[in-house]
Amino acid sequence: MSDEEALLAAISAHLDEDTPRLAFADWLDENDRNIRAEFVRVQCALKQPGDRSAEEQRKLAARQQYLLENHRRDILGPLGADLGYHHVTFDRGFATELRVPDLLFLQCAAAIGKLCPAPRVRIGTVVGVWLEKALRRPEVNLVVSITIGPRAEAIGPRAGERGLAQIAACPSLVSLAMIGWAPGSAAGNSGLGTLASSEYLPALIELNLPANEVGDEGVGRLVASPLWHRLRRLDLSYNALTDTSADHFTNAPASAIEHLDLQGANFSTAARRRLTRTFGDRVELF
Repeated sequence: MSDEEALLAAISAHLDEDTPRLAFADWLDENDRNIRAEFVRVQCALKQPGDRSAEEQRKLAARQQYLLENHRRDILGPLGADLGYHHVTFDRGFATELRVPDLLFLQCAAAIGKLCPAPRVRIGTVVGVWLEKALRRPEVNLVVSITIGPRAEAIGPRAGERGLAQIAACPSLVSLAMIGWAPGSAAGNSGLGTLASSEYLPALIELNLPANEVGDEGVGRLVASPLWHRLRRLDLSYNALTDTSADHFTNAPASAIEHLDLQGANFSTAARRRLTRTFGDRVELF
């Protein structure tokens, strides 16, 4: 293991501590990577204002901005040419979260996988051929969320259903915590049922499928699955749900649900009362 690898491993093992980061900054200076070293120190200092004056803090923030705008390649290496200001969240000198569209993820996957400490990755509008390719990449183990944006129908018919089936079959999505399909993506009962029965996705806790052609059948399959026990947030608003779905929810096994959005469902007054008794203020009906 090289000195650089050892220092980065120490940072990864102690993410909350500044000392390993500052030791790495010293090593960077010794190896003529002064801009990168300065960025680490500036961000660490901004997180620990101490007795620093407001003017000194402002100057540090301005220097951080200058470095981000003018030295992205020094800070991010090859990724600096591809990832813009809104693609990356930094914490004390290192990329902690990447928000990238599907094609950009595929283009940069190898470089993303080399980042240390490993960042969280959020991918938008991954479906069809791009999703299929993305799920073959080993770096997909860093992905914490996948979303389909508006106009999913332009990607192809039943884009949401196909996307959920592809996700459900991927054993590498070990960090995936959230799936969000825009209204009109057509996840359907089949897509939801396939996802719910997946033997993978151990970290999935949030599922958003508003207006996605989900009905009573899909709800029944969901609450009977292991996924139901893990979900904390579920949005099935503006789907064609009836009192049968309300019964599925109220009779379901105990869950970790913190927020259940069922706005726009065709529930009777009695069904709404049953849901409120079961979930209290965790359910949104209006």
